[in-house]
Amino acid sequence: MMRITTTVSGLIATCSLGVMACSSPKPAPTHSLELTEYGLIADVEIGRENPHIHRMILDTGAEMSVLNSAGELPEDLELVQEVNVAGNTAARTRSGVYRTGYLGVAGFDFDQALILAIDLSNRPGPFINGIDGILSPQIIASGYLEINFSTSAIQIHQTVDESWGEPTPFSEGSLPVAIIDVAGRAVTVTLDSGARDLLMLPAAMAEDLPLEAPPLVSGGIATVTDEVEVSNATLDGEMVIGGQVYSRPELNFASDIDQPLMGIRGLTSFRLIMDSVGKRSWLILADTE
Repeated sequence: MMRITTTVSGLIATCSLGVMACSSPKPAPTHSLELTEYGLIADVEIGRENPHIHRMILDTGAEMSVLNSAGELPEDLELVQEVNVAGNTAARTRSGVYRTGYLGVAGFDFDQALILAIDLSNRPGPFINGIDGILSPQIIASGYLEINFSTSAIQIHQTVDESWGEPTPFSEGSLPVAIIDVAGRAVTVTLDSGARDLLMLPAAMAEDLPLEAPPLVSGGIATVTDEVEVSNATLDGEMVIGGQVYSRPELNFASDIDQPLMGIRGLTSFRLIMDSVGKRSWLILADTE
């Protein structure tokens, strides 16, 4: 749920949302990431001459990777377009979309990656606790990226495995989605590993679901650009995700979202395989082969 609002719509249309071309295809080894309270963290190496290591959240809800421009930026970044960033970011120096000459993550090498650099230093949570930005899984333009949330591991497949079943097309916003059952109602949810909750729903949906009691305000959460008020309530019924049943789960509702989100807590038991070129994904229980 780490949303970015910029004026880069024209750039995004021509630069494929920061999708990178894989410079050296390799076999599909499995690489482990670090599971923290903020989600899965990858060490990302940017720059070839004087490379820097940046700790970034692997965020399936992000179309473009984001780097904190308040830190030390790599020397070989090439400015593609300056941007205006909406929200509460204070300093906007060096804000823009840049092209990296080289980027490496989890044993995979990429060239010509697009990345949005903005000042995240005044944002609470991960960005004042040693996290340098957000890594979009849509970096893969060759092969199929698998994120195993149960083992905190990633790998790249070169072909589709029939055992994955039928894929689900990305949303109109070019993000992976799944259709789940919430008390008998089919709900399309964005798969957002940048959000912590099991399920985050638009506040208006509380009126249409059987709840044990009306939602109560429980606080707020900080996205990259906004503060969002959150309330929660217990579902009076079952929720089913990929065959996994949740009885009377706690649901969160936010006043400032229009698309249901399933966060890292909901993804924990699953493998998510993303085809960023074909704009489709597979959500599979982690013990399913």
